Amino acid sequence: MDEKARFLIPYAVGTHEFHVLDGELNGEVNLLNKTCTCGVFQLIGIPCVHALSGSLKRGVSFYSLCSDYYKIETWRSSYTESIYPNGNEEEWIVPHDIMTMNVRIPRQKNLDCPKKKQGRPKKKCHPSNGEKVVVQCKCSTCGGLGNNRATCKVQV
Repeated sequence: MDEKARFLIPYAVGTHEFHVLDGELNGEVNLLNKTCTCGVFQLIGIPCVHALSGSLKRGVSFYSLCSDYYKIETWRSSYTESIYPNGNEEEWIVPHDIMTMNVRIPRQKNLDCPKKKQGRPKKKCHPSNGEKVVVQCKCSTCGGLGNNRATCKVQV
């Protein structure tokens, strides 16, 4: 994404705000609030290409724009406390509404039917590199292989 961000055109609207042109989906970026109109920045907590382009313009490290969830300190702090096993499943206390909940199998596409290929179907196989294809001609008079009507020796 860093390589793609280098080719975008960021226009500074304010100190931390940019209008970034990318040719398809332009982005309004606010580096202070960590937002972009494309929605990727807010959704995953990692700067999108629009935000990266703005951070390059201002000289801001894009690692500082990442969510705290991706930082090593957050990861380490989640494992500082002891994690106890759940024990035997028979001893679990499960609420009645959870026990009676009906969970269905997710709907799937029909995987039995292969998808049709687009375009005109190919009639002949193309040979691989170095492979020689030998085609025998068939006679329309006698039906034999290796000769044709002009070279046929069968009397009609």
